[in-house]
Amino acid sequence: MMSNRTMVVAGVAVGLSVLAACNGDKRSETKPAPRPAATTPVPDTGAGDAAAARAPLTPGDFPSGGPDLAGVEAYDAPALKRLELPSGLVIEDLKIGEGEAAMPRGLLTFHYRGKVKDGAEFDVTKDHAEPKPMVEPLTRLFEGLSTGLVGVKPGGRRRLTIPGYLAPGIAGLRNEAGEVVIPSDAVLIYVVDVLEIKQQLVPNAPVVPASDGSEPVPAAPK
Repeated sequence: MMSNRTMVVAGVAVGLSVLAACNGDKRSETKPAPRPAATTPVPDTGAGDAAAARAPLTPGDFPSGGPDLAGVEAYDAPALKRLELPSGLVIEDLKIGEGEAAMPRGLLTFHYRGKVKDGAEFDVTKDHAEPKPMVEPLTRLFEGLSTGLVGVKPGGRRRLTIPGYLAPGIAGLRNEAGEVVIPSDAVLIYVVDVLEIKQQLVPNAPVVPASDGSEPVPAAPK
């Protein structure tokens, strides 16, 4: 579940912060050819055109001077890849990034927008008074986000449909005016634009002897 610090942020007024831009000039150079894509944990269902996949967001990509962030249409946009976990969490890739995929302890820089399924939008990071991207390790996010963002790549856009028990407002959330922003046990939809990923290694990871007699290697993080 989300930490107390993040939950406090989650209760703030109409731009309720539950958990945010690149500047640049008009593109003047041809984009380099994309590198071969690495495997992600979301299987390709065949939906959508692979040509729609994007390279990472860079300042030169955006004539308006800011990143190409998701609009409200992203809540209903067709997905390129889709995976539904036994927990009820639905992970959908709307844009495929490029580079190293986020590990469970990755540090992500990202913007997001969130709404109650079949209800109102409750937060959009780019509409905050200071529209900065969020910079958080996955370990600090509530369970629906921390699980749903594993495997995403820089420049990727992912839509997560999160059941109430994996979301921050299982008991409901109100704004400063006392208005219900997230009903109790509501299913939430987040659309997340990932700008940057930095992997975090586990300090003092235990060493596992190699079975073939070669040099031992650190154990994989759990």
